[in-house]
Amino acid sequence: MCSNRWRSVAAASLLLPVLAVAEPENAAAPVGLLRSVEGTAYVISDAERRQAEPFVGLSAGDQIVVETGKVVVADIVCGGQHELAAGSTFVMRRSACETEPSLLQRLRAALDKVRRGQPQTVSGVTREGVGSGAAVWPDSVSFAASAAIMFRWDGTVAAESFRLNGPEGAAAPTRYQLDKPSNPLRWPEELARRPGRYRWEIRGGDGKTLGRATFEILSSQQAATKRAHYRNKAKSIFPDQYRDVGAELLAAGDGCLLN
Repeated sequence: MCSNRWRSVAAASLLLPVLAVAEPENAAAPVGLLRSVEGTAYVISDAERRQAEPFVGLSAGDQIVVETGKVVVADIVCGGQHELAAGSTFVMRRSACETEPSLLQRLRAALDKVRRGQPQTVSGVTREGVGSGAAVWPDSVSFAASAAIMFRWDGTVAAESFRLNGPEGAAAPTRYQLDKPSNPLRWPEELARRPGRYRWEIRGGDGKTLGRATFEILSSQQAATKRAHYRNKAKSIFPDQYRDVGAELLAAGDGCLLN
């Protein structure tokens, strides 16, 4: 199905902070999960403000502030979810019901696969004087056309330009260039998302490539087929109220973002 190279997401602290499954004994147990993020939103935890990303675990008391778009928060204790609109603030609280320990273990096992084996570097990436020491994302990931796509790279790399080409083999492929790109960088709103494989890179002021990677945008039919596959797979692992979230986590563990 999807690529087994999800490990090329690179270091979780840099690219995709996900719900930790091996917390210290005194750590606050996660009770929620950012299921999807469309637009700009932040999580405030212990006075720390960080950008909201999909598959980030939430502890009781965490605040989610939505500036634009919408955010969906899943309750991993009782199985419900909350859809947050632009301009809203939500405080994550622990639900009154208690989830059976085995179910939480299955959820955390699925999340663990998302982060398991993530190396500190990404193959196919070059950095002046360091070889393959820079990390970039996405690399070898498959996206549904509706999924949030955000480009990231090692914060120590001074990228002077961003280039995006694809889909490969298209009669008139997209060729996009942006100078002084922000990091992270959202998919440009003016670009249509056409199915196929894309190549992107960042360059320094001297024009040398600092990092490059590829990813895929799925057709609507391909995405629907993969959703059906992972939902069917989730049936044997999760009860009904957790099935959709479980399916998305299983897909993410295989390098496929479908929501």
